[in-house]
Amino acid sequence: MEKILKILLDLDGCVTAPSGNTDPSVTSGLQGIREIVARANGTGSPEIGACTGREGRWAAAMLYSLGAIKGWSVVESGLFLFDAATGETKQHPALTPEILELFQERIPPIIQRICQKHSGVALYKGNEINGALELKPNAGIGISQLYAIVTEELQDFSERGLVNIHKSSIAVDISPAGIDKGAGVRFLSTITGINPADMLGIGDSSGDFPMFNVVGHLGCPANATQECKNLVKSRGGHVSERCYSAGVLDVIKRYEHLMF
Repeated sequence: MEKILKILLDLDGCVTAPSGNTDPSVTSGLQGIREIVARANGTGSPEIGACTGREGRWAAAMLYSLGAIKGWSVVESGLFLFDAATGETKQHPALTPEILELFQERIPPIIQRICQKHSGVALYKGNEINGALELKPNAGIGISQLYAIVTEELQDFSERGLVNIHKSSIAVDISPAGIDKGAGVRFLSTITGINPADMLGIGDSSGDFPMFNVVGHLGCPANATQECKNLVKSRGGHVSERCYSAGVLDVIKRYEHLMF
């Protein structure tokens, strides 16, 4: 019988709502997810983890708040796997010394220049490799404008097939070409033995598309980009009419018959 053995959640801007959001459905959605997690912990399946552009420690804190304290997560957009229970990290095998040199020595000065030139832009400090540029309050530009700026600044690396640049509702992410959330899910599968076809992925933006293209089941909340909703629909996934955690809970419940 078809069964979902792993749930992978994009967290920031998908499960979580922007600061200042007072919609009570967000709180009730988080509580509903905690109840699903408690049930999964009690039965031993499915495992619930993250598939995020953020680093492992941040993902672990979020997962702990949901009660999801076992199993591997995909972090930094596929560059690493992280076990929230043990703190263990596994580096993606495609993360070569050449890629490390590019992202630790050559790209940082360019990112620094962008932040200096555009005072409303800030580099998220938590990630080890994956670069995430965020907008400060009252930044004066939008995510699409920031994406265009980053794309222009990194055009040489992009045209040479060395970097991926994608935007979410809250950030522009810069990651090594060939290593994305989809690659992270496949790496996760080799470590856990869980077939991607038996995984449910929930996301909200283009950075989640590689995950969507690998997992067997998918969905998104109502605050997802239209492009994201179109992809989910085309793959037969569920597009919730609710936003953030409430929408994530709605997607999980749509597939609940395949979990317990």
